[in-house]
Amino acid sequence: MAPIVLRPLLLILSVVFILGGSFVSSSSGAAFGDEPSPIPLDEDPDLKEIPISELPEPSARVAELIRRGNVQFVYGKRPSVGHTFPAARDGSRRTLAAMTQYRMNYDFRSRNKWHFEQKGSEREVLIRVVFENVRLLGSHTVWFRERPEREGFWESRLVQHELDHVRISTDLGLEKFFKRELDKSSPLRRSFSLSDELTSETINPVVNEHVAVIFKQISELIDVRYQELDRVTDHGLEGFPTQKSIESIMEYTP
Repeated sequence: MAPIVLRPLLLILSVVFILGGSFVSSSSGAAFGDEPSPIPLDEDPDLKEIPISELPEPSARVAELIRRGNVQFVYGKRPSVGHTFPAARDGSRRTLAAMTQYRMNYDFRSRNKWHFEQKGSEREVLIRVVFENVRLLGSHTVWFRERPEREGFWESRLVQHELDHVRISTDLGLEKFFKRELDKSSPLRRSFSLSDELTSETINPVVNEHVAVIFKQISELIDVRYQELDRVTDHGLEGFPTQKSIESIMEYTP
């Protein structure tokens, strides 16, 4: 690729800090049934919480997963929206038994510098961005139609399957991927009209919009991995097939 040659009419240097945030919510059914209502699980007054303090002490690995994923457990009947859950592999109809819903947002700071050159009736702007303090933050609500028995809670296949979903969306590799994609995307090229005033108020929304696009890729990747986990385990009804594991699912990219 030929090098970019800039012949700016005017050099603008800007050092700014942006705090960016976005939100995504996704859900995944586990073993059997109707698609749930879109009401966020942690905002449904008809659901009851299962306090973690009332459960047997989990293993250190699970305790760290719950802490990192900011996980809460709830149970109770969920209304459907009339869309049937995928049938079992033998064709029989199934009832939704559990679901994991995650929420995720991001924080970042950036330092932006830009140059521009006039091209006809437009100015082409090259924005160099240095991203700092990039973080992905999330929380999870795991819902069960029936409250699992206290004894053996952590050994329950249903509980373990839902925690596998949590492992996917708390994977530290996602944040590394997010940072890497942001870093390699700089500089950004955008066109502005000659009448546009190029200030931080003009440039910052461009950077924010770009970060949102990269973040959307993260949320889509999580959704794909959630679906792949459900596919290979038949929504938690079966164990992992040969050469498949939660680790291989967390690396899966279509």
